[in-house]
Amino acid sequence: MARDREPPHIRISYTSITPGDPEDPDSYEEDHGWIDEEGIEFEPDENDLEDGMTPSESIVDQTVQFLKDEGAMSPSSTAFHIGVWYSTEFQVTDYGTGEEEERSFHLKSFSPEEEAAIYKEVTRRH
Repeated sequence: MARDREPPHIRISYTSITPGDPEDPDSYEEDHGWIDEEGIEFEPDENDLEDGMTPSESIVDQTVQFLKDEGAMSPSSTAFHIGVWYSTEFQVTDYGTGEEEERSFHLKSFSPEEEAAIYKEVTRRH
C-alpha cells in the first residue's frame, strides 16, 4: 500500500523542572521545548514485509518498540484519541541542581488506525 502522505515520524519534546528557593518548597523553574522537532521517521522494515506483515503493521511494531526503548510508556490520556502522546517519567538530569526532565514523544503523520494500534500496544498489560 503506497502512502500518500509524509512518512510517519515521532517528534520529541522535553519539560525540565529545577527546584527554586529552598525556603519555598513550591518554587521551581520550568523549561520546555523540542529535542527533535523534525522527528524520527519510520518506514516499513523489509524483513517484516517478508515475514508477512503489512507496511502499517511493521510501522506500528517499530514505533511501539522505539517508545518502549525510550521508556515512553505513559500516554497523555487514559482514553484513546487522535493526538495522544507518550511520555517518560521525570528523571534527575543534574544532581547538583536537582533538575528533572520528562521527555514526550508526539506521533505525526500516522494513520488513525496506526495511532489506535500503537495506543493499544503501549497500554496493554502483560
